[in-house]
Amino acid sequence: MAIFGKYFNPQSLSKYFHLLAVCILWCHISLARQVIAKKGSKSEFLAAPTAGVPDARQYVFSRFSTFNGLASNMVNNLVQDRRGYMWLATPNGLQRYDGNKFITFKHQHRDPLTLPDDNVGRVYMDKQNRLWVLTADNKIGIFDTENFSYHGVRIAWQKDTPTVFVAKTMVEKGDGKVLLMMGWHEVYEFSEASNSFVITEKIVYKPAQWKRLSFFQDTLTGRSWLGCDSGLVMYDPVTKNINYRGHNPDHNKIIEAMSEPTNVHLTFIDESGHAAFATWDQKRDGGPRLHYYNTKTGEKRKHDINGELYGGGYGEIHGIVQQRNGRLWVLGLPFIAEYVGGKHALQGLRNEHKDEQSLSFDVANYMYEDHAQNLWVCTSNGLFLFNPDAQVFNAYNLLRPDGAGVVDGPSKCVLEVDSNQIWVGTWGVGIYAYDRNFKPINLPASMDRYQAPYAIWCMERQRTTGNIWMGGQDGFIVIHQPATGQTGEYRFDAFEGRTIRQMVQDHQGNLWFGTQGGRVVKWTYQPGRDTKEGFTEITKSALILKLFVDKDGFIWVGTFGQGLLKIDPITNKIIEHYGAKGPKGRRMWNDSPSDIVQLNDSILVVANHGLSLLNVRTGNIGFISTDEGLPANNVMCLAKDKRGMLWLGMISGICRVNLEKMTFTYYDRRDGMPADYFECDDAHHLSDGRILFTSAHNFVVFDPEKMVKNTPPPDAVLKDIRLANISLPMDSVSKLFAIHLQHDKSSITIEFGGFNYTRQDKVDFYYQLAGVDKDWVHADDRRQAMYNYLRPGNYIFKVKSKNADGVESTGITSLRISVEPPFWRTWWFYSFLVLLAIGILYWIDRERMRRIRELQAMRTQIAGNLHSDINTTLNNINMLSEMAKIKADKDLTRSKEYIDQISEKSHNMIIAMDDMLWSIDPQNDSMEKTLLRMLEYVDALINRHGANIDILVDEHVRSLQLDMKSRHEMLLIFKEVLRNMVTVSKGGHILINIDLVKSRLSLKVQDNGIYASEADLFSLQTLDVLNKRTSTIHAELDIQADKNGASVILLVPVS
Repeated sequence: MAIFGKYFNPQSLSKYFHLLAVCILWCHISLARQVIAKKGSKSEFLAAPTAGVPDARQYVFSRFSTFNGLASNMVNNLVQDRRGYMWLATPNGLQRYDGNKFITFKHQHRDPLTLPDDNVGRVYMDKQNRLWVLTADNKIGIFDTENFSYHGVRIAWQKDTPTVFVAKTMVEKGDGKVLLMMGWHEVYEFSEASNSFVITEKIVYKPAQWKRLSFFQDTLTGRSWLGCDSGLVMYDPVTKNINYRGHNPDHNKIIEAMSEPTNVHLTFIDESGHAAFATWDQKRDGGPRLHYYNTKTGEKRKHDINGELYGGGYGEIHGIVQQRNGRLWVLGLPFIAEYVGGKHALQGLRNEHKDEQSLSFDVANYMYEDHAQNLWVCTSNGLFLFNPDAQVFNAYNLLRPDGAGVVDGPSKCVLEVDSNQIWVGTWGVGIYAYDRNFKPINLPASMDRYQAPYAIWCMERQRTTGNIWMGGQDGFIVIHQPATGQTGEYRFDAFEGRTIRQMVQDHQGNLWFGTQGGRVVKWTYQPGRDTKEGFTEITKSALILKLFVDKDGFIWVGTFGQGLLKIDPITNKIIEHYGAKGPKGRRMWNDSPSDIVQLNDSILVVANHGLSLLNVRTGNIGFISTDEGLPANNVMCLAKDKRGMLWLGMISGICRVNLEKMTFTYYDRRDGMPADYFECDDAHHLSDGRILFTSAHNFVVFDPEKMVKNTPPPDAVLKDIRLANISLPMDSVSKLFAIHLQHDKSSITIEFGGFNYTRQDKVDFYYQLAGVDKDWVHADDRRQAMYNYLRPGNYIFKVKSKNADGVESTGITSLRISVEPPFWRTWWFYSFLVLLAIGILYWIDRERMRRIRELQAMRTQIAGNLHSDINTTLNNINMLSEMAKIKADKDLTRSKEYIDQISEKSHNMIIAMDDMLWSIDPQNDSMEKTLLRMLEYVDALINRHGANIDILVDEHVRSLQLDMKSRHEMLLIFKEVLRNMVTVSKGGHILINIDLVKSRLSLKVQDNGIYASEADLFSLQTLDVLNKRTSTIHAELDIQADKNGASVILLVPVS
C-alpha cells in the first residue's frame, strides 16, 4: 500500500481503473484462447451453444451500442427506477435511457454535484428509490434522478483509504438496511444519521476462518446465505443459528444437500425451494460448475458449464437470475443459458453475429428484468434487450434433434402431418420435422434420405388414403405412406422434369399440380389405382404461382404474367379468365396473382402486389393499395385468421388488415422477425389458428389471437421538454403539468412515449396542440412534437396512446403551455396606454383651456391697455380742444399748435388702436403675419419719410411659434425703435436683421447716423416704455448710440 501511495496520487487513480478492468477482461479472453489453442480448436470459444436437444426458436434482440447512444460498449449493469427510466453503469459515465434517447452524466471538475469519476462500476436502486452509484475511484453516492445531482456518501474505512480499486457489492436486507460488501472481508452498513457507511460485524455471520465470496438475501424468509471458499453458510434470524457443513442445527435441507461444494461464488434460492449455486474448485472440478437442488423433490444436479455448452471451451459464471415468471438464467463468459430442467437442462442462446438482431458478445456482465418483464443483458459488446414471453413473432431455425442442420436456410412449404408433427420443406436443404412446440423431432426412418440437400416445394396429405405427397425440384414426387412407413420417389412424364411448385386437393380427393413450366396437371383418384396412372394435363400457360380451391370446389390458378384462371374440376375446362387488361371494374391489379384466400362466400382476395377483391358471383373487382393505407404495393402472400383479419406477407414485412375498419398494422424485423422478406405462397395456416410464414431464412410462427389487445394501453408519459435545445427539469414540469414561455423563446420540442421499450404491443402515439393542430397527429418513431414558434397565448398539449386494435389509453396526458406576451401586449400595458391617453387628452385639454384663458387674459389686457390709452388720449384731446378754444380769439398761433397736437394724438391713437385690434385678431396668430405687419410698417415709413431701410429675415423665423403677447410687444417695440430712428437719422441708411440666435429671436436695427448718446435717439419716457414692454415678455434690450451710428438689439426667448 505504501508503494502505491508513493508512486500514485489517489485523487488521480480513477483514470487507471478503467484500464484495469479492460486488462482483466483481456486476461480472461487471452486465457480462454490459450486453453482453446492447447485443445487445437478455435471454434470452441465463443461458439454457439450445442446443448443436447436444441431449441429451434430464435430470440430477437435489440442491441444498443455506441452507434445509437451508448457511452461505452462495455456496460457493467443497469437498474430501473419507479418512473420507468433505465440507469446504466458504464466506464464512460452514468446514463439514463427513456426509450428514445440516452442522457449521459459525467464528472465536471468545477461542479461538486456531478459524479466524482466517469468510470461507473455499479448502480443499485434500493427500496426507497434511491439510485446508488459506485465509481472506480472507490467512492459511493446517491444520484438524484429528478434534478440530476450527485451527493457523496462517506465510507468510514476500517483501515487506510485504498489506493487501488476494491470490488464492492451492494445488498439490501429485509429490514431495509443497506449493506456495502468489500471484497472478501469487510461489510459496511449505511447510517442515515451520519450519511456514511460504517463497519459492522452484526450483519453477516460465518465461521471465523471462512472467506465470504458472495451474499444472497432471501426476502421471503429473511435468511442470509453466504457463499464462502469453504462452502455454503446460512443464517436464520428466527433461530439465530448459523448453519454450514458439519454444523446444521436447523437441519436445513439445502445445507445438507450442498455440503460438498466449495468456493461458492454465486448463490440463488427462490420462494419455491429451487436453489442454484455457482462454484469454481480448480482442484476438484477444473472449472466452473452450476449446482441445482430442488427442496421439494430432492433433485440434485451438477452441471459442467464448459462441457455442456461449449464442448470443453473456457467459460465463467457471472450471474444467476430468475424472472418473475420463474424462468432461470445463467450467464457469464461467453454464454447466456436458460435452465429448463430435464435431461438437457441448459439451453444456451446462440452467441454469434448474424444480423442486427442477433446476440454477439464476449462477456455477459449482468442481466436485469424490468417492470414489463423485458430482459436487459449488459455485455462487453453493448446492451441487449429481449422478451422471451412477449415475443409475438417466433422465428425457428432449421434444426435436427441432435443439433445438426443448416440452422439458417430457405423454407418453402409446411404440412401438419398429425396432431403432434409438422414438416417443413426447404429449398435445397431437405425436410425438417417438429412437434407442436417446434422442438426438432426425427423424420420417419424411410425419410432419412430427405434430410440431405433435397428441394421440396409443396406437400399435401391425401384425405382418402392418408398418404403424403411431396413435389420437388426437377419434377420428382415423394410419396410417404404413414400406415406402412414406406416412402417412394417417382418421376412422371406429365411434369417433363420441371419443378412442381404447387399442389392442392379438390373436393373429390383429386390432386392438382402446378409446375415451373406452366403446366396444370390433375391426378384423378380411384381406389386401387396405380400411382403412376391418372395424370392429365389440364392447361399450359406461364409459371404457376398459386393453386387454390374455393368453397364451391373450383380450382383457381395464378400464373406469372397471364392472369388468373378459374377451372371447373368436373369438366376440367377454364370457365373464367381475369387479367390486368379487362374492362374497368373487372380488371386485376396485375397479371401475376401470387396468392389467394377466400374472404366469404363471394369474395376472393388476390395478392398481386396490391390486393384485388374479386366477387366470384358478379365478376367485379376492387382494389386495396397504398391509396387506402397499405404500407406498400408489394404483397406477395396472404392468410386469413379466425377473426377474418388478413395477414399479408410483403417484400419488407407483414401487414395486418382489418377490412371492416380499414386499418393497417405493419410489422417488420424491429417487431421480432429475423427475416421480413417474403415471397409467393409463403403464408400457411396451422389447425390451431397459428399462422406460419416461410422465408429465405427459416420460418416465423405467430398466434393472431395473442396479438389482439382489448385492454387500453398505458397512458403516454412526457419524457423531455426542450426550449432552444435545452432540456427543462421534468420533475417540476410533472408536478405542475404547466410551463410558461417567454414570447421570444417559444420554440419547443416535447418528447413522449411509454416505458415498455419493446415494439411487441405496437402502441402508437398521437398528439395535438389545441389552438395549433386541427386534428390529432400521428407521431413517428422519434415520438416527439416540434413547434418552432408559438404566438402569445394559452395552449394545451395533449398526447394519447393507441394499440394496433384501435383501443386508446384511458387517460390523455396533457400539459398547459402559456406563452407570455411581450410587455407591450399585456393587459397592464394596455391599461397604462389607456391611462396615458386619458392623461394626455386631459393635459392637452388643460393646456388648451390654459391657452384660451391666457389668450383671453392677454386680449383683455390689450383691450384694457387700449381703453386706457384711448381714455388718456381723449382726455388730452379734450383739454387741448378747450385750450385751443380759449386761445382761438386771443392767440391764434397758440391755438393752431394745440390743434396740431390734437391731430397728432388722434393719428397715434388710430395707429395704436389698429395695432391692438390686429394683434387680438385670431387670424393673425402666426409669425408669418407678424412679419408681414412689420414689412407693411417699413413700407409706410419709406413712403412717408423717404427713408432708406433694408430688412433681412432668416427663413427659420417664419415657422416660429410665438405667443400673441410676445408678438404684440415685439411689434410695438419694433415700430417705436424704427420710427425714432427714421425721425432722428433724417435720411440715413437703416438695416434690420431678424434671425435666430441660440433659441432666441434676434431683432437688430442699425443706422449710420451720428449721436452723442442714447438720449439723442430716445426720450426718457420712450426708454421707460421700451423697457417695460421688454420686461413683460422676458426679453433683453440693448441700445447703443455714438458718433458711428446707433444699434438696437432685442432678444426674445423662443420656447
